[in-house]
Amino acid sequence: GNWEALLQTAADAEIAIDQETHEAAWKDIREVKGESSVPEPLGDVDPDKLAEMGPSELVLLLEHPKVRVDAALELCRRGESELLAPLYKAVRKMPREEVAAVVPHVVALGEPAGDVLIDGLTARKTFVRQASAIGLGELKLRRAVVPLVHLLQNEPSDVWREVARVLGEFGTAAYRTVARQL
Repeated sequence: GNWEALLQTAADAEIAIDQETHEAAWKDIREVKGESSVPEPLGDVDPDKLAEMGPSELVLLLEHPKVRVDAALELCRRGESELLAPLYKAVRKMPREEVAAVVPHVVALGEPAGDVLIDGLTARKTFVRQASAIGLGELKLRRAVVPLVHLLQNEPSDVWREVARVLGEFGTAAYRTVARQL
């Protein structure tokens, strides 16, 4: 129960769990609940086998410290927009370098990625908010202007400069909305 509470609290707080802790937690959970009630250990997953896995398996691997980036990139490669929500939930917990590797692939999915990127503007981690804002700037979705303005108004870090630059890239298409919101 404590391990499950720790894993859930970490997920809620958008904190990535290191591999050693992750494996210890799942080892103990499997022992207590019995092997049949918990998914097989994620252990050593061969990244070359990800292409053969189903979507539900890949979503589970988004929590695995060793292969979460590879699983995220495989989900992006498949382009299944219904999997964007669990994918971006995992992105919000990733460290900076992993976010930088995955978000461009999310953006490459186009308009369907807009909702998760807009939601990413509320992430606790500054670099996730920044990556989400830059991604929305690449997509130039008009529905992103108001959330970007709200972020600009409330951003406590220097990311506000990047958000302002992104809003400027929208050009005259966003002028009225920006002026009204400000």
